[in-house]
Order: sequence, then C-alpha cells, then structure tokens
Amino acid sequence: MTIVGLSNTLPAARFLPSPSVPDLGLIVQAKRELIPPKRRGSQSQGRALEVLGHAIEYLVDSRLFLPEGTDPKSEARALQTLMCLSRTIFTECPVVISRRRRILSWAQNHLRVPLS
Repeated sequence: MTIVGLSNTLPAARFLPSPSVPDLGLIVQAKRELIPPKRRGSQSQGRALEVLGHAIEYLVDSRLFLPEGTDPKSEARALQTLMCLSRTIFTECPVVISRRRRILSWAQNHLRVPLS
C-alpha cells in the first residue's frame, strides 16, 4: 500500500507505528474494572436521574454564555451539588449481577477456577 497525492509516492508502512503485542490478560482485567456494575432503579429513581441530568446539561450549557458580572464559583457549586445528588440516587439503585457473573463467581470460589 502506498500513499498517493504527495510529490512522490511513499510506502505507508513507513508512517505506521511498530507493531507490539499487548498483554491481553491485562487489557481484559482493566476493561472489567472500568465497567461499572449494572443497576436497576425504580421509576421514580429513573425520573429523578433524568431530571437531574437535564438540569446538569442546562447549567453546563448556560455556563458557556455567562455574563461578566456573574459568580462562576456559585455556578460550579450548583453543578457539583446536582452531580452529587445524581450519583447518590444512582448508587441507591440495587446492583444487578448477571447469571454468567454469578456462575463464574461460584466456580472461582468452589472449583478454584480463575474468572475470565
């Protein structure tokens, strides 16, 4: 493969980074740690999260057009308060553990099989 459009034709491999093989075990473990647990909330919790999300979005968008006389610290404090409330409601929702995760956990505890 070559790159065309320059004054001369250059091989594309020259611009590609050298291939390196990452440790897939570390990638899978890091990805698993980054994925938050699934949660299932009630209708009222879902509605509260939706309203708080819209309020946060409105405050963030309105901060783009703040007049010179306003206090950005109070805006930031209000934004942090809304985000804290949203996080609190989210963490109150019960965690849902998948059937696969329960079986793997059982296998790890009783059969000493590593989780995958």
